[in-house]
Amino acid sequence: LFQIIYYDLSHNFSLLTITNKLLADIVMNVCRYLIIIDDIWDVSAWDIIKCVFPENYLGSRVITTTRIQVVAKACCFHGHDHILEMKPLNDKDSRRLFFGRIFGSEEACPHHLRGVSVEILKKCGGLPLAIVAISSMLASEDSIQKERW
Repeated sequence: LFQIIYYDLSHNFSLLTITNKLLADIVMNVCRYLIIIDDIWDVSAWDIIKCVFPENYLGSRVITTTRIQVVAKACCFHGHDHILEMKPLNDKDSRRLFFGRIFGSEEACPHHLRGVSVEILKKCGGLPLAIVAISSMLASEDSIQKERW
């Protein structure tokens, strides 16, 4: 039985508020937990957050994401370096994600938008979040005029 707990950190919660909520949820559910903390930018923020997690050896896991190597190392418990460095998408997968999100397939892309699409993909640099964000915005546009892109 899992309980999904989601805190949207874009609403400027303080670290104290977040850690208090996490602590209450973990203590209330004295069992295993899986917590994913996305996009940690600072070691000091992790130092505050990590105090919430009990070391109960019940098989619980905390997964963190960051772009900063020093923060990634700080997030490792007990000196175990379980760091997965994600690589950008290759050109083929970037194109599949981009065109699939907007047109359903690359073949469905109007010819006059192919060049500008390639330029947009270059600027995204293979980063899936950037590709999804820009392609979602373009897909929501009613216009397929090149100037709007």
